[in-house]
Amino acid sequence: MPFTLAALYALQDGPQPLEALRAQFGSPPPTTLRGQIRVLTSSGAVEKQRHGGFPGGFDYHLSTPGTELIEVAKALSDWLQGVYGGPVSLTSGTGRRTTRVLIDAWRSGIPHALAASPRSLTELSGLIHDLSYPALERRVAAMRRARLLESTRREGPGPLRITKRLRLGVRPLAAAWRWESRWGWDAPAATAEELDTALLLALPLVELPISITGTCGLKVGDSPGLSVVIEQGAVTVRRKQAGAPEACGAGGIDAWIAAILDGHISALRLAGDELLASELLTGMHKKLRTK
Repeated sequence: MPFTLAALYALQDGPQPLEALRAQFGSPPPTTLRGQIRVLTSSGAVEKQRHGGFPGGFDYHLSTPGTELIEVAKALSDWLQGVYGGPVSLTSGTGRRTTRVLIDAWRSGIPHALAASPRSLTELSGLIHDLSYPALERRVAAMRRARLLESTRREGPGPLRITKRLRLGVRPLAAAWRWESRWGWDAPAATAEELDTALLLALPLVELPISITGTCGLKVGDSPGLSVVIEQGAVTVRRKQAGAPEACGAGGIDAWIAAILDGHISALRLAGDELLASELLTGMHKKLRTK
């Protein structure tokens, strides 16, 4: 990981031979750096070209996937800076541990289970069948140390809820999903269910003017959809409920990722009170960009 990311950053300045890269990193064993470069070339993030001079020599340069992978790293760095209130390197022990906790948490299904409401550890265990109870306890403990989860009680054990830090983690996750969708040939792209969960986490961050009150239905692909209730600017999100909302927004996975990362909602199908839906989704994008 350290050499892989460092190599990406180093190649932003232009093509370089392996020995030049090695000199920048304190001359690690050639096999170590060569292995890390192989990871980048096999993913398509880095390409190599034979150069003139010494026979068999190559220059390595960033491809378009590599340039976009740096954007994923930037989204993670921004998130870490917000988590810790200052610069935290992705390659530091703290940065690597916190990133791993975020990824493992998402894969475990814990954010999905807690997105709509707090739950006790016992309730979580009943919903998440892929983890044993001890494994779930360890995962929850790691998330609490990283302050991605917290108890609803000040003292003693209580139902667990998602923190703002985890909600803001939607942005780097979405950046990774977009990269995987475009370039991660062997990696699964995000599912509609994952985007539903991402919206459940991100939308409550939105703070609208107190003059805004209404309801908005949101739908990702063929998912059941979500119901957003806005009362004097305060946003509450629920799993799909009966009743006709005043505004609607629908679209595919790529369109929702663009809305999250770029604030682009033109690819979404808006209906009803389009201004209400636009204010809600633009507000989500702005909140996720906050460090």
